[in-house]
Formats: sequence, C-alpha cells, structure tokens
Amino acid sequence: MGRRAAYHVRLDDGREVGFGLVVRDDAGTYSVQFKDIAGGKYVIRSTGERSRPRAIAAAERVVREHYRPPEEAVRGMTWDELLADLPKHMEADGAREATVTDYRSAVRQARTAAVVPAAVTAGLAQQWCNQYLSGTFTRSPREGARAYHRSARTLHTRVRSLRAVWAKYLVKRLRVADENPWETVDLPKLDKVPVRTLTADQVTAFFGWLSKRWHGWELPTLFFEVKAVTGCRLGDLCGVKAADLRDGKLYFAADKAKARKQRVAVLPDDLFAKLMGMAGRVYLWESYAKELPTYLKLREGQSRRVNPVFAPGRFYEWVKDEVDEFNKARPGQPKLKSHDFRKRAVTEAHKAGLDVDTAAAAVGMSPATARSYYLAMDQEKASAEMAARLASTLRPGKLQEQDGSADA
Repeated sequence: MGRRAAYHVRLDDGREVGFGLVVRDDAGTYSVQFKDIAGGKYVIRSTGERSRPRAIAAAERVVREHYRPPEEAVRGMTWDELLADLPKHMEADGAREATVTDYRSAVRQARTAAVVPAAVTAGLAQQWCNQYLSGTFTRSPREGARAYHRSARTLHTRVRSLRAVWAKYLVKRLRVADENPWETVDLPKLDKVPVRTLTADQVTAFFGWLSKRWHGWELPTLFFEVKAVTGCRLGDLCGVKAADLRDGKLYFAADKAKARKQRVAVLPDDLFAKLMGMAGRVYLWESYAKELPTYLKLREGQSRRVNPVFAPGRFYEWVKDEVDEFNKARPGQPKLKSHDFRKRAVTEAHKAGLDVDTAAAAVGMSPATARSYYLAMDQEKASAEMAARLASTLRPGKLQEQDGSADA
C-alpha cells in the first residue's frame, strides 16, 4: 500500500504504516486493510464502526496492536482488555458462569490499584486492600442513597478471587505479571462463623408459609422438599433436566454440578412419583414458568406478565426471593437461608449416627466441610457432658461446700 495508502499511523518505534478503509458487508461496517509485519500479505480487520471518523481511530488502534511486539502487547494489557479476555480463557477451562462473573467483578474493583494490571505490586495491592476496607458503597445509584461499610469478610472474598486470577491467568496463562501481588497482602482476621442449623419448628413454619402463600401450589413445596431430602446446592437443583430423573433417583451431571463430580440422590418413592408427574419436556422444573401467572393471580387478584420460557437462572433468582420473602414475613425471628437445608442434611446425619464421610458423600460435600459441622456439634455435646459431670468439682464455691461437709 505504501505511498498510495489513504492513511498512515506512526508506531512507537518511529515507523509509519499505511492503511486504507474498505466496506465489506451490507451493514456498512468499515474494515481496515494494511500490510502484514513481513510485508508480503495484506491483513484485513473489522473496525466495528460505520462512521468513517470513528473507523479511522479504531483502525489506528488495530494497526498498532498488530505491530506491537508480543511481549509488549501482553505487558501493556489494559484493564478493559483483561476484562474482555479473561472470560474466554476461563470458559475454555470450563469455569462456571458464576465463577466468571465473580472473577470479573473482583478485577473491576481492583482496577483502581494501578494504571494497568501489570503495574500492580505487592505494595499497591496492600494499599488497595486498606482503601477498599475503609471505603463505603451504595446499593442504589440515586443521589443521597445510604452508604454501607464493607466487611472484612467481603475483603477476604475479593482478595481470594484476585489471587486466583493472578496466579492462573495473569502469571501463567497471559504472562502479564511475573508474580502474584495478592499473595502477601495482610488481611484482618475473621471470626469463625458458627454452624447454623435449622430446627424442626423452622422447617415446619417455612413449608406452612410456602403452602399458604401460593394457595397450595405443589411445585414450590416439591422443590424445597427435594432440596431438604438431598441436601443439594440451590444452583445444581434449579438446572436439573427431566432426563436426570430416573430409576427412583435424581442424577447431577459432573459438568453441571459445582463440585464437578457426578452425584446421585436417591429419592423416597412418593416424592419420585410426584416429580415424574410434573417433570417438563426438557427441564425438571419448567412447568414453573407456565403455572406462575395462574398462582400470582390467585395470590394478588390480578394478572401479571411473566416470561413463559423457563430459564434455570431466572428460576434460581425466584427461589432465592421466596426465602427472602419468608424472612421479611417473620421480623425478629432467626433468618433462614436456602443453604441451611444442605447443612441440616449433614447435621441430622450426625445425629442419626452416620459417619462424616458417608454424610459428605451423600450430599456431595467435601469431607473437610462436613467434618467442621460434625465438630461444631460435638463441641457443644462435649461441653454439656463436661458441665454435667464436672461442674460441681470445677466451681470453687462448690468445692468449698464439699470440703465443709466433709469436715462436719
């Protein structure tokens, strides 16, 4: 193209590269045409622009990126480029959508640490942590919205995600950084969260509220029954397909389960029969999308527009909202979380005498997590036994009373 090129762009090393603009589709989108680095062939790349002035600016960026040395291109990766590139690598590794979303969210938060990802040092990472914890956030874009302080637990969660992004992708895969600056940051200590267990009264209250709220609609009750019996994760259960229900069992495929392991849950005969009767053509719970408008009208007395196409993600959000509504209806009462049904499956297994490995395998939980639940319950039990047997011996006042009785 040389001297006949309509436009030229100057590279960082002083060279000038000529390029032209061509339209190659019916939409009128401009593409940039220029010679390859070797100079023998022409390269054509879309600018994504239909306005010539914007296309020229985009074309300059395309040419510079093409001629940039590989190592320099990686080192100069911007935050926006990282956010765009990261999902591709994570999806190639089979990362779950929720994990991709979490990692990108953490990267967006950390972009204030330095100009580009490669510039984040251990010192800058620590400075970001200090500022993040001391800062505030709002849950609404409205002016004057309430500001909230971030918790130490939130900071730990963010840093855990950033460590994973840097270790696997920025250091190893993309070669953007030589070291992981998040590995050495000093974080505040966290109190160990006590194990939450659902009582039989809480379970009864929840299912009673659910039945009354939806005028006896069977699907919500069946969903939480399955969750309570199998102890499965909410996301895993929302996305099961009708074909996963067979032979009196519910199968969780490895590529869909969070733990990436196939799991089989054996169901009571009557529960299995009810599920078979309501299973959809593709997804187990897809009748939810068709039946919801009917029961909303019964509950509210008016019709409401609902997306008739079932989507596991929308169903997941609806289930979470139901638990939130239950908590709002019981102010001052202990709050319930959907994950509590999973914990209850393990704690009830412990009460029934099942060993920790059996309970963990049954609900698809890591033995270490199940063991922490067992130990929490055993600690309380041990304390009760110790109090019953040794309280009078260990209390100084009681010991003196015993000595006085002996002297008399």
